[in-house]
Amino acid sequence: MNTASKYEKTMKAKTTTAILAIVFASAIFGLLGVFNRYFLTEWNLNSIDVAFIRLSITALALLIILVILSRDKLRVTRRDIPLLILFAAFKLLADVCFFFSMKTTSLCLATLLQMTAPYFVMVASFLLFKEKLTMRKLVATIMASIGCICITGVLLGGLRGDIIGILAATLSGLFYGLYLVGNKITLDRGIHPATTLFYVALFSLPFSMPFINLPELGSVFLDPTAVVMALGLGLGLTLIPFYIIAWGVAYVPPTTTSVINMVEVASAAIVGLIFYGEALDIFDYIGLTFVFLSVLFINNMIHNRYTDRIAEHIPPKIRRALAKLESDEPLRGSSDD
Repeated sequence: MNTASKYEKTMKAKTTTAILAIVFASAIFGLLGVFNRYFLTEWNLNSIDVAFIRLSITALALLIILVILSRDKLRVTRRDIPLLILFAAFKLLADVCFFFSMKTTSLCLATLLQMTAPYFVMVASFLLFKEKLTMRKLVATIMASIGCICITGVLLGGLRGDIIGILAATLSGLFYGLYLVGNKITLDRGIHPATTLFYVALFSLPFSMPFINLPELGSVFLDPTAVVMALGLGLGLTLIPFYIIAWGVAYVPPTTTSVINMVEVASAAIVGLIFYGEALDIFDYIGLTFVFLSVLFINNMIHNRYTDRIAEHIPPKIRRALAKLESDEPLRGSSDD
């Protein structure tokens, strides 16, 4: 095997690993509602208070880790600081909008509207990175979106919540999508994911300081149960999954990453069943199927592995239609760069 073939095989393996890792990280995010509901209801905190807890613990934990293991990752250039500040604002706004929408609308609706991020990422990636807009990406996005709609029950129950809450959830999708694109930009500049995550969390704190309730937050950190929940929010539901996703976008395009993130909705449905007795109906199962099929569809390596096994059983006309649908050729009008 020549060097080029070995390199291609290695990159394919890394891409597959990155996709599976992002799926795992997105599934972890499904637990976010449990921790948010705890602070929003048990402690009556505001959305920006919860965002501050999440990001301050993340920044402190990463500072300790980097000081001990890799101090060089704390270095950034002056030209990178404005970008990191901008992406920190996007991250904070995404959290605040999402947490606010959880309080003013149903948890399902808030999660669904945040999952509009792929649409914003697709546009941003096309404009900023000249990323090809292919039929595979469009179909995968549509499949995942249909799955999200089925799981959240919007078709059956209608929109629940006030207009401001709905707008906040939609804005959380926009800001989260921009933050995800920011990870790609910083990676292209040679900034390590840990460095990006640390400075994003750190720079978000000054933005939130004028608006947080310090006395109430002080009480939170004096309660043992609240401390455990805060650590879970800042470490288990932020540091670990966000680091995985930040690493994953080095091998997976932002649009693909954002589509895979829709696994969070499926995970949230399962969490709702286990923790709150929110039983799944036929539409939930249909939605789960669409979400997971979209993840398989977007991944060439996984999809082709199983398609090859059953190809001989697929009628020729359907096989040709699938081949056309699976093409990664850019759509007409899409960039070829």
